[in-house]
Amino acid sequence: MLERADAVTCATLEQARAIEPLCANVHPILDFQSRLVRRVKDDYEAGSPFHLVWEGLGHNVRWFERIERPLAEVNRRRPVVLHLITAIEYRELVQRFWRRRTSRIAARSFDHVRLYQWSEDMVSVIATACDIAVIPLPLDRPLERGKPESKLVSFWRMGMPTVTSSTPAYARAMEGAGQDLHCDSDASWTEALSRLIDDRDAREEAGKTGRAFAERAYGEERLLEAWDRAFGRL
Repeated sequence: MLERADAVTCATLEQARAIEPLCANVHPILDFQSRLVRRVKDDYEAGSPFHLVWEGLGHNVRWFERIERPLAEVNRRRPVVLHLITAIEYRELVQRFWRRRTSRIAARSFDHVRLYQWSEDMVSVIATACDIAVIPLPLDRPLERGKPESKLVSFWRMGMPTVTSSTPAYARAMEGAGQDLHCDSDASWTEALSRLIDDRDAREEAGKTGRAFAERAYGEERLLEAWDRAFGRL
């Protein structure tokens, strides 16, 4: 199908490089994220407990098992609450079978968890009331490792300082924003979280530089221009 196509769109530069041998007219274009950004963080003070936030599909809550030890380590130094904006319940196997309670999955990795039913209106309201966003992913699973940077860009557009796993897309976006808050080990997760928890100015810098980069590199005008180029080359 790729060889027969006149043009191909995909989500990441990494996907585009894999497709180019099959179709020279390939365009990496990230999803639009503007509808989720109803509020932007403007206060980087933090009290106790410290509040982490994540947003996503219920079945991806399981990836918090990959940062179980770093969460426990930072929680020993300062109480932490993890806020999850997701489905309260979800179904396994292409979302059709075996209803699962998301709270039970989250409880395997961390004790202090609060769940919120996902809604487009409330994502940024809940997220910007927290202190840091986190995006853990397994680096040894090709599907998750190959995900685009859309969730990070969404948090950045809300002004949220964000710590991620070191997937190719997240590492590339972090480099573009001049940040080093992507992690590939328990030690690097613990160091990045501790650095932001302990330093209010570091949180503000991460949030504001992330937002500036996201608006510059992934704003609606840039995405529309990318679609115009794709159609213009047909």
